[in-house]
Amino acid sequence: MSAPARRPLPRTEPVLAVVPDRPHVATGPEVLEEVTDLTYRPDLDPEAQALSALLWASADIACAVTAHLRAADFHRPVYARLFTVVARLVGAGQPHTAPLVLAELERAGRVHGQLSAALLDVTTADARGHDAPHLALAVMRASYRRGYAAAAVALEQIAAEAHTEDLYELMCQLGRDRREAAARLTAATEALG
Repeated sequence: MSAPARRPLPRTEPVLAVVPDRPHVATGPEVLEEVTDLTYRPDLDPEAQALSALLWASADIACAVTAHLRAADFHRPVYARLFTVVARLVGAGQPHTAPLVLAELERAGRVHGQLSAALLDVTTADARGHDAPHLALAVMRASYRRGYAAAAVALEQIAAEAHTEDLYELMCQLGRDRREAAARLTAATEALG
């Protein structure tokens, strides 16, 4: 006699889909990031260190950094969200310490376990405010490099799917985008380096 078929248990948590090329990022409602690498250390992550330094930086240094660094430069979405709040505070001429960032997140109804844990990680990452420009450049350089990898993937997709007459212009657009990214990095390096 065979065993009765087992019925699956109903799910009580949202299903997470892992992005293939970024295994630490999960998609889904209100999901910022699923960290699966238990060896991850914010004290060795330039993004965490840049945010940490920014939280401790003087208003002048923070203004200089946020004039060049963008949320899109961060690979980890949770850090991009934190940077957005810090940059907004800096841009408004308000203090940008960790408690005030948390207060801003609470005001906007954006505090989740992962976001507050990431804020705690960057707050205690032990970076120095005067290092914020150099750490911001490290984040920008990594983003710049990822841009070339993304352009290569896009070019492959264009080659496979675009109309023949559009191929050259689409390739040129990718080149123009990379040239703009290079100019942005050069300007940031001159200002912050």
